[in-house]
Amino acid sequence: MERFIDLILAEVPGCPEIIIKGKVLASAIRFCGESWIWQKPVTETVSIGDTSISLTLPEKTVVAGIKELTVDGRSFALYIREGNVLTLDEAATSGFDIKATIALKPARTTTVLPDTLCEDWYEGIEAGAKELLMIMPGKPWYNPELAGAYSRRYNGEVNAAKIKANQKNDITQNRVRMRPFV
Repeated sequence: MERFIDLILAEVPGCPEIIIKGKVLASAIRFCGESWIWQKPVTETVSIGDTSISLTLPEKTVVAGIKELTVDGRSFALYIREGNVLTLDEAATSGFDIKATIALKPARTTTVLPDTLCEDWYEGIEAGAKELLMIMPGKPWYNPELAGAYSRRYNGEVNAAKIKANQKNDITQNRVRMRPFV
């Protein structure tokens, strides 16, 4: 979060660094939660009689959502999610593996954001943090008009991240041939 401080501080002079770090973290959490851009595949084993499965998560992360859940290549939707625990509709009658693609977001206790998240989505997280700072009434950096501009920029970056997340990071080229103009 240190990498954001100098650029943000230029627009919110006098703001303590600890407040900036807090708003950067809040922006990153919100960004990941809205866009589901940070995804991780996981495989968990279910044994006979299990009624719940705990997903293994990277340290200082929480589940933003489950993008896909399959058993033997078929979609599986008979569960309830509470945090990182999946509760099945009924006890498992046989052992099987669940494969899932989960969307992550940073935990509120984290002090470091992943490099890939910061590098790829820096502008969105920065714009979100500036928006959150500039809507703090009574502060010298309070600026609701500029906060609105940063809100629009943040939302644009979230939409771009949603598109990227929904493409499953597909890098194939889609070509379109122009129609003749008549």
